[in-house]
Amino acid sequence: MPTTIVLPGKRRIWLDVVQGVVIDSSESSVAVVQQGRDQRQFVGGTPIVRPGRLHSEVVSISKVWLRSADGKESAHDLSDFPVDVRIGHSMSLIHGAAEGVEEGACFGAMNNTTGKFAFDESIHCDRLRPFGLYLPPGFYRKRMKWGLIVGTSLGVLCAVSAGGDISFVVGGVILGFLLSLPVALVQGVIKQIQGQRLVPRLNHLALAILVGTD
Repeated sequence: MPTTIVLPGKRRIWLDVVQGVVIDSSESSVAVVQQGRDQRQFVGGTPIVRPGRLHSEVVSISKVWLRSADGKESAHDLSDFPVDVRIGHSMSLIHGAAEGVEEGACFGAMNNTTGKFAFDESIHCDRLRPFGLYLPPGFYRKRMKWGLIVGTSLGVLCAVSAGGDISFVVGGVILGFLLSLPVALVQGVIKQIQGQRLVPRLNHLALAILVGTD
């Protein structure tokens, strides 16, 4: 039965626990190669494209397979919050999402046998979205839309007062669009920081639920 918690800002989030016995676990390391952006330069008037530099990093992958009390088996990725387990240990995983979001995300685990636990402490970007802690869909589009509306309105008022000069309308549209960009970027950064700051509180409440269901 999911439990609903309330974070600051009246953010309602449901949390649910998946419990089972570890039937298998695996840990591996994978080298991920990424390429930076290509750089375009002009040398003697001739455009030259320099390929982005390649860099690699080692990513650890931790997976666990659980068998629940009803006999169902399920696989879970614990790469972002690994917990040491062995076959036969009892384990609990917690996942959740913002109220109204059906498909939740797993973000914490607890080894009931050893008492060890771990949580994803930096749920960035898309991982914050299911919890309502990231930017809502169409965030930048809506702000640009309002910027265009305000700019157009001002342009129309100026055009009417200036005897119907259409150039004021065009200028208002351009000004509204340009002003909406920095406003949207600043608001976006602020909302992301606010959402990230709520992650420790989310993890604390999730741990209380895990301990309570042990």
